Amino acid sequence: MNLRPLPISAALAVSTFGLLLALVRPEISAAAIPADAGVLPRFDAAPFAEERTPAPTGAEWKPIDPVALTASSQPGCNAYRLREWVRIRCSHLPTSVLAQLGGSREGVSLFIDPPGSWVPPGGEVMFPVRRGDRRVFEWSTFGDSYEGVGAPEVAFRISESWAPGDAAPTILVR
Repeated sequence: MNLRPLPISAALAVSTFGLLLALVRPEISAAAIPADAGVLPRFDAAPFAEERTPAPTGAEWKPIDPVALTASSQPGCNAYRLREWVRIRCSHLPTSVLAQLGGSREGVSLFIDPPGSWVPPGGEVMFPVRRGDRRVFEWSTFGDSYEGVGAPEVAFRISESWAPGDAAPTILVR
């Protein structure tokens, strides 16, 4: 395959399109800014109680502000914490599959938004964070691969662990 760089005019057109898109659809450009861009409180700023509480209801999550995770590289996604529960929500990422690859299933909730047009516009993962926990989730979007257009393609993984002896849990989104 012979790859050639884009001509200057094509590169300028692409960057101009991106600027116009940001002006016309600011919610898309806002979604490209990492949720934990250094201004959010850390999810582990408040201590985790040893008490096990029931999963929060949708109404309980409504007034909760986003928090920063240990590490996150997924733009357009936000994390929230209520008691020992964490919810990771991606509203601007077309979602094909949410899967738990390993760890305790207790209290885990995976939700894909109903399709807005022909693809689900996002989804969320909710789980308890308790001492001794270890979990891994995989978030897939729609790709263009050998399986065909629209085949699931891994966008990122979520890893949650709280090893015995650690002062706080670790949650990574990469």
